[in-house]
Amino acid sequence: MPHRLTIWTALAASIAASLAPAHQDSDLKQALALEKTLKGVIQDAEPSIACVVVSRSELYARFGQGPASDNAGKLGVFDVEALKAHALFAQLSAGDKKLVLAKLDLADPGQVPEASGSGLVLDERGLVLTPYHLIQGATKVYVCLTTEQGSYADIYAADPRSDLAVLRLLQPGGATRPAKLGDGGKVERGQFVVGLAAQLAPGFRRAKASAAWGIVSNLRQRLPAGLADEERGKTIHHYGSLLQTDSRVNLGTTGGVLFNLHGEAVALVNSLSAVTGPDTGCFAIPLDHGLHRVLDLLKKGEEVEYGFLGVSFEPATEKADGVVLRTVTEGSPADLAGLRPGHAVLAVNDQPVPRNDDLLRALATQPAGAKVRLEVRKPGMAGREKLDVALAKYLVAGKVIATEPGSRPFFRGLRVDYTSLIAQQPSFTFGAIPRGVLVSEVQPDSAAAKAELKSGFIVTHVNDPRGHVAGGVLRNRPAPQGAGRADAATAGGRPADSQGDLAMSFRYAICNETFEGWDHERVCRTVADLGYTGLEVAPFTLAPRITDVTPERRRTLRKQAEDCGLTILGLHWLLAKTEGLQLTAPDEAVRARTATYLGELARCCRDLGGKLMVFGSPAQRRIPAGATREQAAEWAADTFRRVAPVFADTNVDLCLEPLSPPEADFINTIDEALTLLGRIDHPRFTLHLDVKAMSTEDTPTRALIRRHGPRAGHFHANDVNRRGPGFGDTDFVPIFQALKASGYPGWVSVEVFDYTPDPVTIARDSLRYMRECEERA
Repeated sequence: MPHRLTIWTALAASIAASLAPAHQDSDLKQALALEKTLKGVIQDAEPSIACVVVSRSELYARFGQGPASDNAGKLGVFDVEALKAHALFAQLSAGDKKLVLAKLDLADPGQVPEASGSGLVLDERGLVLTPYHLIQGATKVYVCLTTEQGSYADIYAADPRSDLAVLRLLQPGGATRPAKLGDGGKVERGQFVVGLAAQLAPGFRRAKASAAWGIVSNLRQRLPAGLADEERGKTIHHYGSLLQTDSRVNLGTTGGVLFNLHGEAVALVNSLSAVTGPDTGCFAIPLDHGLHRVLDLLKKGEEVEYGFLGVSFEPATEKADGVVLRTVTEGSPADLAGLRPGHAVLAVNDQPVPRNDDLLRALATQPAGAKVRLEVRKPGMAGREKLDVALAKYLVAGKVIATEPGSRPFFRGLRVDYTSLIAQQPSFTFGAIPRGVLVSEVQPDSAAAKAELKSGFIVTHVNDPRGHVAGGVLRNRPAPQGAGRADAATAGGRPADSQGDLAMSFRYAICNETFEGWDHERVCRTVADLGYTGLEVAPFTLAPRITDVTPERRRTLRKQAEDCGLTILGLHWLLAKTEGLQLTAPDEAVRARTATYLGELARCCRDLGGKLMVFGSPAQRRIPAGATREQAAEWAADTFRRVAPVFADTNVDLCLEPLSPPEADFINTIDEALTLLGRIDHPRFTLHLDVKAMSTEDTPTRALIRRHGPRAGHFHANDVNRRGPGFGDTDFVPIFQALKASGYPGWVSVEVFDYTPDPVTIARDSLRYMRECEERA
C-alpha cells in the first residue's frame, strides 16, 4: 500500500508548525494522540493478518499430491520427501528436479507463486478468511502468518456469491491470534480506516504487514464499470454493497483488511478495483450484518444459501420508486404469494427498494427459507399491499465448497435440496418449479441407494398410500401435475412410470461424434433435453491433437456440460485421426510417444470431469507385418505399462475394448483382452464391453455379460447392424437382464457407426427403446 504510517509523523509536525504558538502544545498533543492510536491499532491487529500463497499447478497431481478427488477443498500439504521418492520424479534430470521442487514448494520463502494475497485469522483453530477469487481453482495453498509461522491449508468452505472463502490451516501451531470483528454496516463517510495487508515479497514473506491509512470516501458502491459482461452479477457486490476509501490498493493485496480506530476489522479489500484505473481508490467488502451471517456459516464449513424470489424486472427508469416485475416464475415464492407481472415491489422488510439493484441487494442478505415482508403496488391500485413471502434457494454460479452438511444432513443416505434450483439452470425455458424436494446426493450402500433413489429425483410424498416416491433422472424440466403413481417426472416432462421409476438403475450416455459438425454446447443442450445424463467424447471432435485443447477450453467444455446437467464421463476413439502413434509398434520410440499421448488424454479426461477412457482405435493396434500375435501383445503391454502411473495419478480407468474382425486383427475376444490385462496387471486397466463386438463371439452375448459384467468398466450399446439400440433386430431385454444379474454398476453409452437418419432421431429413439427394455427386464 502506498501510504505508510510514518506519514502521520510528518503530518503531525506540519499541523504543529501551522498552529499559533498559544495552541501549539495542545494541538500537537492531539495529533500525537491520534498517531499513538493508529500505532496501537496496527500493533494489535497485525498478528491476525496472513499472507495467502496460491498455486494452481497440475504438477501436484502428477506426483501424487493433488487435491482429493472426492473432496474439492481437501488440498493437503506438500511433502518434499514424498516427491523425491516418486517414480516419475526419479526419471527427471537434475535440472528439472530443481525446477519442479522450486515450483511446488510454497513454503520456500524465495519462491514466486502464481498468486498471492492477504487473509484474516478468524479463530484459534487456524481458520483464515480470504477472497474466493484468490483461491479459486487452487491445487495448493500455503498461509504465512506475521507470527513467523506458516502452514499449508485446506479450503474449509468457499462461497462464490459473496467472494469469500475460509481456509483451515493444517498445522496451525499455537500462536494464531484472531481478529476482532466490527460491524462494517455502521461505517460512515469520512471515517478513518487503517489498512493492513501481508504483501508477498520473495525472501521476506514473513515480514510485518504493510500499513496504509485513509478515510471512507463512499458507501454502497458497485464493482467498477468496465468488467466483462460475463463477470457481472456473479457476486452480491455488483449490486452496490462495497465501501470505498481514498487509499489506492496495489495489485496483489486482495484480501487486505480495513480496521476502524477501535481495532475492529470492518472490511476486506477486493483488488478487482485495481485493474480499472488509477483514480478509483480501494474497494472493500464491508463485514456488515449480512456478511456476518455468511462468515458464521463458512466458519462452520457449511454452504451459504441465499434467498430466491423467482422474478425478473423491467429496465430501471430515472424516476423509479419501485421495481416493476416483468415475469414471475410459476411455482416460485413470488407466484405463491400472489405477485404477477406488472406489480411493483416498493420495499423489503420496511426498507425501500427504489431500483432493481436495491431489491437484489435486499434479497441477497436473506437466507433460503427466510420469510420476508414485501410492500407491493398493483396496477390500478392507489395504496400498498403487504405480502409475506417464504424465499426458496438461489442457484449460486461457480463451485461452492462445504465440508459440513449444515442444515441439510443426510437421512438414511439421502440429502435433499430446493426444487427452485432447477428453474435457474440456463436451459430451463418453460414450465413451473415442481413441488417437492430435489434429491441432491445419495450415499453409496445406504438405505436410499438400496431403494434406487438417485440424484435428480424429486420426492413429492412420503409414506403415500398411492405408491412409490421419486422418479427417473430429472434435470431442468418440471414435474407435471398428475405424474402417475410415483407423483414425479423426468426429463421431457413424461411420467416417472414411463421414463424411469425406482426399478431403473442405469445411467445413460451417448457418444458426441453422433452429432458430427455440431458445436459442443449445442450437443450438450440437445443430449440433456432428450433425457441423457452423460456424454462420451471423441478427442478428434475437440482438436487434431488433445494437447491443442487448452486448460481454459477444457474448463469451458466441462462447464457447458455441467450447466446442462450432464457428466462428461470419459473419452473413446482415443487415437483416431492421429499420426505416428501405434500401440503395438516394434519401435520403442513409437511406443513411448504413444504412451505419452495416452497420458495427455488421461489428463484431459480428468480436466473434463471424466473417469474412463475406452481404447478401441483399431488402426493403431494392428499386428505389425512380420510380427507374431505374442510379440504384439508384449509391445501393447509395454506401451500401457509406461503410461500406467499417469492413469493412477489422474484417477482415470483405461477400458480395453475387444474388436471383432475385420475391424481389428488384435484383441478380438474378451478372453484375449483379459489375457493382456493380466500382463499389464494394474488396477486402473479394466475391460470394456460392446454389444456389436460381442455378437461375433461363440458364446451368446447375454452369457458374456453375466460372466464379465462385474469386471467391466464401461458398456457400449448398439445394434449388430452398427446402428443404435432398437434400429435393428438385436433384442436388448435379455441384455439388460444380464447387466442387472451381473451387478454391472456403470454407464450404458450409445455408440453408433451408421448416422442415419439423423442425430436427434438416433439419440431419442435409442434412449426410448433402452428404457422400455430395461423396464421389461
